[in-house]
Amino acid sequence: MNIWQILGTEPTDEVAKIRRAYAQQLKQHRPDNNPQGYQRLREAFEQAKAMAESGLLAVQKECADETTATEDIVTHPESGFAAETGSEEFCTAPEQSAEPLAGELPACEPVWTAAEISELADKLADSEVRGAAALEALWSRVARSGSLAQQQLFHQALGRALAALPGLTEGLLESVSARLDWGLDEYESARVLGPQIVAALEDQLRETELARGRKQLKVESESGSFLQRISNRLLQSERRSVPFWMRLVPGLVQETTQQVNRLSHYYPELLNRLNPVLVSYVLQPRLAVSWAGIFLCLFWGAIFLLVLPAPGVQSNSLKRMAMAVFFFLFVRDAMWLGLSRWGTLLSYYLTLEYIVSILGALMGATLVFGVAWGLVTSTETGGKELMAGSALVFTFLIYWWCWPKDEPLIRKPGEMLGRLFASPWRVLKGLGFPLPGIVIVPLYFLLWFIVMLALVRQLSLT
Repeated sequence: MNIWQILGTEPTDEVAKIRRAYAQQLKQHRPDNNPQGYQRLREAFEQAKAMAESGLLAVQKECADETTATEDIVTHPESGFAAETGSEEFCTAPEQSAEPLAGELPACEPVWTAAEISELADKLADSEVRGAAALEALWSRVARSGSLAQQQLFHQALGRALAALPGLTEGLLESVSARLDWGLDEYESARVLGPQIVAALEDQLRETELARGRKQLKVESESGSFLQRISNRLLQSERRSVPFWMRLVPGLVQETTQQVNRLSHYYPELLNRLNPVLVSYVLQPRLAVSWAGIFLCLFWGAIFLLVLPAPGVQSNSLKRMAMAVFFFLFVRDAMWLGLSRWGTLLSYYLTLEYIVSILGALMGATLVFGVAWGLVTSTETGGKELMAGSALVFTFLIYWWCWPKDEPLIRKPGEMLGRLFASPWRVLKGLGFPLPGIVIVPLYFLLWFIVMLALVRQLSLT
């Protein structure tokens, strides 16, 4: 299997296309679960990139097409380029010089100096206004030279200077491309600069993004939130094992997982800088202490403690209700993770959970219907059916709100009930925790207390 088969793409000298193929294959060959496949993929990527940058593929293609080559037309209508290869307007190289690579012109004496090109690139990077003025002045001098070759060489010289510019940004490159009509946002982006220069520009843009990612890691390690600092320091450490206390710090495993997922999506090249043991650890689903879990334990524990001494409440009914709540909040996921190694047992458990969840949802709707019917009967008012039916419809609307869209069907009912009982945290998180949360959450607590008290009383009567 050659490097192109490993990358899953046709041979190409476009570094951007090679990078896209590498990123696509990286999803299947991650360093944490397939280190050998990742090593082969990385070596293939480096070899393909080196071949593209050296122009080897372009030279091979030029040699293969030499016998069928015809006179090329170099056109650039927007900038006034329209000359046949070999025309008198183009400078010609001495006969003993080597044949130029594809996309390059024979050597001629430019009307600018290398220092001017370098200074122009620095000005463009330093200030958009000063850079635009300097670009306009130098381009006007080149255009007045009357040589189309001079103009083409200027494009290539400036492209090389920008490709060597540290911190090159997409905004700067797009601005220059629009002024000189490079067409970098078009399909045939190499028509003015040539494929090697376009690839070098794309590499420099990518290097700028990676530098931004490295800087972000450093900033978060030094001045981020408490969890960000610990997470980044663990990921950049040289530990050979996962610290035992990692699961005990609320939210640390979740924060570390988010960091790894973010880097995998935006900066896959930086994964090599992270601790492979920690990366492998957080990418596997596991239970850990979280602020959500702590909050929900306190929320529901307080409700059941307040419901217990209320008249008409049987302790056995309250225990069954409490067990159901904590099962769908915590035990359900723990069982799923614990049985994930044994496929047969997991399938049996998921089937049982599906049945229990359906029965639990129907029982909850029945209890709500019974509570509504009892309230209407106790007040001796009419419209029992309407009142009880409205309560039933409201219950199913709540179920629909909690119904998951991205879970397998067999886990949907259980996930729905889990989201229902986790709704206090979802409300608090949606409010952003400040003053609105302080006001709304107590009201939400009171609402759940009234509902749970009525449900437990109804369950005690059945």
